[in-house]
Amino acid sequence: MAIIPGIEIDAQVSIGIVRPGDKLVIAVARPLDMDERDEMRTETERAVPGVEAVIIQADALVVYRT
Repeated sequence: MAIIPGIEIDAQVSIGIVRPGDKLVIAVARPLDMDERDEMRTETERAVPGVEAVIIQADALVVYRT
């Protein structure tokens, strides 16, 4: 994945399967401007084809799959 200038990534990841058609929710701890958000989403979707990236500001997430 590309390095995005000005964005520090501290990832806490659990292993799971991401399938085409899934939404990948990415929580960031600080507000991003529109350009930063768009660049992060574009780079993520390029790295994981067929998956829609959703960027939100949050300290934690609860994830479920239907």
